[in-house]
Amino acid sequence: MSGNNGSTKKLINSSQTCVQDTLYGIQAAYPGICVSKAGIFLRCQLDKDKKSVGVVTGGGSGHEPFGAGYIGRGMVHGTVLGNIFTSPPAKNCLTIVQNVAQHFQGGVLVLIPNYTGDVLSFSQAIETARDLGINVEYIAVGEDCALLDNVDETISTVGRRGLVGQLFIFKIAGAMSNNGASLSSMLDTCKNVLANMATLGVCTSPCTLPGATQPLFKLDPNHYELGLGNHGEAGVAKINICSADELVKAMLEKIIKTLSVKSGDEVCIIVNNLGASSQMESFIVAGECSKQLKNAGIAVARLYVGTLVTSLDMGGVQISLLKTTGQPNWLKLLDAETEAFAWPGRVTSYEKCPVKITETVTLLKKLTGPELPPHEADVLKNCLQAIAYSLKSSETKLNLLDSGCGDGDCGTTLRNLADGILKSLNSLPVNKPQSCFLELAQIASETMGGTSGGIYSLMLRGASRNVPDWTAAWKEALETVKKYSPAREGCRTMMDALIPAYNTYEKQIHSESWQTALASAVKKAEEGCESTRNMEAKCGRASYVNKTYLKDVDAGAFGVTIWLQALFKELCQK
Repeated sequence: MSGNNGSTKKLINSSQTCVQDTLYGIQAAYPGICVSKAGIFLRCQLDKDKKSVGVVTGGGSGHEPFGAGYIGRGMVHGTVLGNIFTSPPAKNCLTIVQNVAQHFQGGVLVLIPNYTGDVLSFSQAIETARDLGINVEYIAVGEDCALLDNVDETISTVGRRGLVGQLFIFKIAGAMSNNGASLSSMLDTCKNVLANMATLGVCTSPCTLPGATQPLFKLDPNHYELGLGNHGEAGVAKINICSADELVKAMLEKIIKTLSVKSGDEVCIIVNNLGASSQMESFIVAGECSKQLKNAGIAVARLYVGTLVTSLDMGGVQISLLKTTGQPNWLKLLDAETEAFAWPGRVTSYEKCPVKITETVTLLKKLTGPELPPHEADVLKNCLQAIAYSLKSSETKLNLLDSGCGDGDCGTTLRNLADGILKSLNSLPVNKPQSCFLELAQIASETMGGTSGGIYSLMLRGASRNVPDWTAAWKEALETVKKYSPAREGCRTMMDALIPAYNTYEKQIHSESWQTALASAVKKAEEGCESTRNMEAKCGRASYVNKTYLKDVDAGAFGVTIWLQALFKELCQK
């Protein structure tokens, strides 16, 4: 994982209005949720909810989608938000408890993230609500294990911080409410769930408050911050940057120790993106969690991944484990349907897929087409080898050409093709050129990927239809690409080298020797490549880039000149 040290660039109107503007956007996107300017969210369905227990939570803003994201039948019925990383006022906490109580005769269960301000604000509301005759119970949800040396130690008088693991309790409580469970049974179950949860977070880059110019803490480039909360605070320790599997191993060791999880146990996992890490990173961490736990003999019953409880734009993740050994009903409650839009569980989270992926047959089973004499087959093999070595030696130059207008990997992509050719060189059916070119097309598709892989694969597949008539093969290669790509001469692509080279070769091959025709074709390719230097890009990734970045020749066109030159040099040695 990676990240910078926070960002001061934010898509806001102002730091003073960002919370209210967020509320407006949520209301616009989800009109089925009642939203007040005070940061109160409510979702009830009148008579349908009369005999059930209402579930309430709340906390500061800046943790989106926490708040509105978990509102709805089957999860939380009301929530209240304060300002960024600030507890909501007690008055607003009372307002949401009263509003939910109006619709739920079974009482109200308040699930408070275990932070001092949140607990104090809600405790005032709870005491007042009880004085008003409302049946209300609460749990302070704290499952952070960063400061625990063992499961029995109390870290301080305030207890463990509430992190993303609270979503397990939200979901289980909401599903129980939907099933008509009593307040006392919900309270007991949630306490039991809480005792079987542990969460640990890691930060790759600290967050920056809207309007601020500096992140909330400094993190040097060589370390991660381990064991942090949700409010932009630093962690309890630093850990050297390492691979994802090493980081996950260190985090899981702490969590497993806290829960006393052992081989034969069963767990559910949440991997929570803290805001700025990529989805790729989140799923890599999730995969490592699943792999390492299964290798330890621990069954993974459910794995939830997403940007679920954030810390503004903090980079990093939280890993939360819920030990579900001997608790099949918890899984049923987690799997129960909910209206909450941010809950990551779906049917695909637990249902086994009924179908399997079968490999597509892309190559001919049998060798087909004309057969080359042994000496010509050797020439073809040598030409492929020469082209591959030439592309490999040009990797750095091609990447440099591609860095200004692409993603800087043209050379690497062509080197991947070269490696694929060299790896298969001794097994390629060079005596059967049609089958050989079909295999080359498959190598290009599998090793190169992306646009280049598609174009080279199409060219080689097109050429396979007419080899060993090399003029016809070249023509068909171009025509096949033209069916699917709008690139032509003048678009600043490889076609600016390839098309004029073919036109020259086709014109001269009928009146000149092949050596002369091919030499002229190589020269035309070089001229075509050079013409791209000041050309406006009309196709490919470069067409989306400001032309001021296009200061050299097109990398794809240059790649064509490389393999044409290698081909010509090898053939002229014979």
